Amino acid sequence: MEKMKRTGLHGLCLAVLIVGLAVHEAKAVSVNNDGNITFADLPEGDPYSSPESFDEGSFPLPTTWDFIGNFLSSVSPGEPPYELINTVVGDFSSVDVALLTDNITTYQKNLLGFGVAFVIGVLFILIFPIVALCFCCCRCCCKNCGGKMHMDQKDNSCCRVMVYSILLLVSLVFIFAGAVTALCISGYTGSQAQTLPTRVSDNVQDLVLYLNNTLNEIDFVMTDQLAFTLDQVRDDLNGIGDLVGVPVRESLRTNVGPAIDSVIDMETNIDGTLSSMEAVDTLQATMEINRDTLDTNLTSILTTLSTLCGSCGCCTEATANLRNVQLKADYRDIDIGAGHGSFPQVLVDSSISELTDVSNRNLSEQALEGAQTFEDIPETLRNTTASDVADIIVTIDELEGTLNEFINTTTYTLQSFSGQVEPFDDTANDYLTTYAEDYDKYRAYVMYVFYGFILFIVILFLLGLLIGIFSYDRKASPTDRSSCSNCGGLFLMAGAGFVFIFGAFIMLITALTFIIGGPIDRLVCDPLVSGQLFAQTVDKYDGILEDGYYLGNLVFQDPSVPFQIGGFLDACEQNEAVYTAFLLENLFNITEFTDISSQIPNVDDQFANLTGDFSSVEILTDDTRQTLIDFRDSPADTINWTYFTDELAKVLIYDADGNVDSLSSLITALDTDAAATSSSSDATALNDISADLQTLQDDIVDVLLQDASDIASEIVTLTGYTDVIDTNVNDTIANAETAQDYIDNNVGTVVQASVVDYSARVLGYPEQFVTYATNELETTIGGCRPVYNLWNQAVNTLCIGILRSFNGLWFTLGWCIVFFMPALIFGVKLAKYFRTMDTSDGYSDNDDFEMQGQQHYGNKVAPTTGYAAGEKPNYQNYHR
Repeated sequence: MEKMKRTGLHGLCLAVLIVGLAVHEAKAVSVNNDGNITFADLPEGDPYSSPESFDEGSFPLPTTWDFIGNFLSSVSPGEPPYELINTVVGDFSSVDVALLTDNITTYQKNLLGFGVAFVIGVLFILIFPIVALCFCCCRCCCKNCGGKMHMDQKDNSCCRVMVYSILLLVSLVFIFAGAVTALCISGYTGSQAQTLPTRVSDNVQDLVLYLNNTLNEIDFVMTDQLAFTLDQVRDDLNGIGDLVGVPVRESLRTNVGPAIDSVIDMETNIDGTLSSMEAVDTLQATMEINRDTLDTNLTSILTTLSTLCGSCGCCTEATANLRNVQLKADYRDIDIGAGHGSFPQVLVDSSISELTDVSNRNLSEQALEGAQTFEDIPETLRNTTASDVADIIVTIDELEGTLNEFINTTTYTLQSFSGQVEPFDDTANDYLTTYAEDYDKYRAYVMYVFYGFILFIVILFLLGLLIGIFSYDRKASPTDRSSCSNCGGLFLMAGAGFVFIFGAFIMLITALTFIIGGPIDRLVCDPLVSGQLFAQTVDKYDGILEDGYYLGNLVFQDPSVPFQIGGFLDACEQNEAVYTAFLLENLFNITEFTDISSQIPNVDDQFANLTGDFSSVEILTDDTRQTLIDFRDSPADTINWTYFTDELAKVLIYDADGNVDSLSSLITALDTDAAATSSSSDATALNDISADLQTLQDDIVDVLLQDASDIASEIVTLTGYTDVIDTNVNDTIANAETAQDYIDNNVGTVVQASVVDYSARVLGYPEQFVTYATNELETTIGGCRPVYNLWNQAVNTLCIGILRSFNGLWFTLGWCIVFFMPALIFGVKLAKYFRTMDTSDGYSDNDDFEMQGQQHYGNKVAPTTGYAAGEKPNYQNYHR
């Protein structure tokens, strides 16, 4: 049986502690770009029904509870026999006579007061009827104890009546207060009985609700928080390209990027060189045609002019030197055989052909293909590590499955416990409801009758007091008192008679209830409520065990664990987490359970395998390299443009005198000669030649001069490309090779460093969850205030709602009996002053204090006669 208890307790503790791993959704979790998770708050859960404080009732009940507690402390000042309790709990077989006798002093302090009080009560029960009998016999038979209907009228009678009345009234007030308090306690007990089924049901349901809220918290974490965390792990594993590949690529870009850019930029150089070469070639072809046209036409026109000038003699201004105009610059291509021309057409054609071939290869596309392999590093890493990532994801899935299986088992355990509690709730509720509805009313009836009778006695005394006081005439002779006054005295005697008749019975009830409820309250409830019962027994170090804590050894099999009932009750009062309050770390180490490295020990090795294969990354492909080499080896950079540019710098046309603007001068001279000649035909001929020359100037010469300027400028641009072809191509190839070497030699190291950060990020999610869950477990999850409320309600219901209410019976009865004694005494004494006496001795209030006396004998009245001072009346002749 003990083993079963321990097993059940361990299972429950394990179940409750899993709350810490967990955590339905109050707000959504989120994760930022740095991999830090912001977890949601725990769900609030359903509210509990049981109040956090116990209702001790309104005045005068709390004061009554204090009176009872103080009285019991005075009666039993000693502590309970904790040593005996510890011995019984530890080893019952070791209890012997010696142990019992060794604690005799403790027993005396605990029980002697109760024994003495009970004996006093028993003596009262035995003696009081005898006293009542003696009083009645003395009064009725011997005419003593106030039974003699004779009273001496004294001068302090009024003062005595006043004092006795006040003392009686005070006694009656205390009795009335005791009876009313008892009725209040009865009403409180009735309300406690009526609400007891509801409160017990609420407490049981709160226990079930506490377990359900705990289950909700478990579901919250395992369904949302932990699931989100592991999903984030999977997302990052599937996103290895972005999380590892991109950082690797960007880390390499500093050294690789310029090389890629330089290769791509060579396309611009090739296209620029080819474009400029083609532009020069095109311009030269046009210039060559125009020069030939100019040479042919100019020769023809000059021949015609020479013939005209020789026949007409009219070329005065257009002299022979001026007419000797000829071409100087030669823009034609070199004719090696003839040795004329200045343009290197053969090399240009060869360069254009080779550059065209290079350009057609689309170097930028080739370069971009190589660059794309670099840009595709993330995708390459993702593809080449897919199987390794899949293995890690399988490991994570297995971990989640293990956790879920454990949580499902725990959840089933808690749900089963809840299912076992609910039938008990129904049974207890039915039983308590039956008691409250069918039986408690009889207790109330008895209490009403019992204390109603006490109030009846109080009313008799009070009526006698009031009637007697208001009808009392201090000047009236005792034999002349009114019937009202006499009635008041009779009420007082009736009250006294009831006290004598029922006093012993009331004391019997008081003694029996006292000897039952008092010791239980003092020896059980007081230490239970104060916590000393646990502090001095099961919670005390070395109290039961020779070395260690009893509960620590019982629950955790470790006596060094300071597991104490008072400790977890105090912790639960502060609503601490159940894991912390119940010291469950000694039963289940949450750190070990949430240690990811122990759950998935090979994950580090799996991450170490995430190296990737980057052999396909080529900054400079073979085709790209060959294209650059062909560009470098093309004859474009071997052409010597000096000869041609020198021709371009020469004057195009000059005459025999060396005039550089000779054609314009010749045109001007011809116009002058045409105007000067008298022959119209000659003038017309001269004008026609001048017009032809002007047309040649405008259409051919000016165009050639402009083309010469343009081609010269284009050659400058072309040489800007060709002069650095070798350097640029060699540098580009060298940079690309350096970049490729850098990738080949350093990508592994860069990937490894990035994988370390990546591994820390991915495994950081579970670690964040562990920190979050551990913190929630130790500070928030399963806040056990409901457990404390359940305990508080149970203890106070038993010790106040039931036991103190029961003790209120003997306390109020004893209270009433105590004050019935002075009420009895003063009531009897007052009755003497209120009742009508048969005989009396009296005095007048005149100055000579004339004594007067009279005696009543039925309807006969003895006349009084004045006597001298000191003389007594003579009643010998008057008989009954």
